[in-house]
Amino acid sequence: MVNDKIFPSDNLNNLRPKYSSLKFGDIQRGKALFQQYCASCHRTADGESHGFGPNLYGVFGSLAGTSDNYKKYSNAIKNSEITWKFDTIFEFCRDPQSFIPGVRNKNFKHSDDQICRDITTYLMMECTKPKGTFNPSDDDE
Repeated sequence: MVNDKIFPSDNLNNLRPKYSSLKFGDIQRGKALFQQYCASCHRTADGESHGFGPNLYGVFGSLAGTSDNYKKYSNAIKNSEITWKFDTIFEFCRDPQSFIPGVRNKNFKHSDDQICRDITTYLMMECTKPKGTFNPSDDDE
């Protein structure tokens, strides 16, 4: 369940793109899962340096392969023309190679939708500029 003290649940519904049928996950579980599966390569804090992968702060609403000062993107991700939002990050989490063939995330893949939902929910709350906000009107339907 979403912790209403962190982010009121009525506001969470405004964060999801209008066309999405996905449900939000658990932010705290998502944080723990991110630490377990993603933190060895990615950072989430504003101003933190990139790891092996790009810092994910500000990822929501951005075009894939365009993070400031990160030079190690594969051609596949640079040419994907994907805008990162709840749905696209969720699908990428499920199977990066199927979602964007040729990406370097070869060791990460989750068929468990709840794990992906929790990680994506955590990222949405942690990595949206300013932290904890996301405007669905910025999404193209």
